[in-house]
Amino acid sequence: MIKLFVSFLAGALITTAHTQALFSVFNKPGRYRDAGGVCSLRVSISPMGGFTRLHLLVGAGRRAITVNDVTGIAFLNNGKVAYSVSPSYGKPGIFLFDCIKKARTRLVAPRNMNRAYPDGTDYFELSKAASNELFFYYVPDVDKAEFTKFESAANLYSVDMAGSPMRHVE
Repeated sequence: MIKLFVSFLAGALITTAHTQALFSVFNKPGRYRDAGGVCSLRVSISPMGGFTRLHLLVGAGRRAITVNDVTGIAFLNNGKVAYSVSPSYGKPGIFLFDCIKKARTRLVAPRNMNRAYPDGTDYFELSKAASNELFFYYVPDVDKAEFTKFESAANLYSVDMAGSPMRHVE
């Protein structure tokens, strides 16, 4: 009941604060193509650990850029894909891939590193995507995260596509 209320509250905050279109977030295995036919990608499960892998298909030969431990993916307007990555098997952060330019941009980088996670301990999970803003759940240390309470307003953040610093959604 509480999780349902928190999901409703987070959705209401996002919807009332922003009148722009929302895009679906997914991370299930399969082949996907955006509505405009610009972006093609594949999502798979790694046989070496069970984490989600994103394969961004580029070029006529369908060569792929593979990203490990993806927690959320969304097609956006203008041939772009947003995605979040966990630190367990990947390089954490919030990313944007331009399917036309074949270029990746990290919109939000991890802030915390240690010997166990040299690329960052921060856990990111894309929640909702809008035309100019991404919403995600965030905790600074994956090993200390309480995932039973993770999807809460306390962990909800956003970043705009211009690359401004992430901000807590209030």
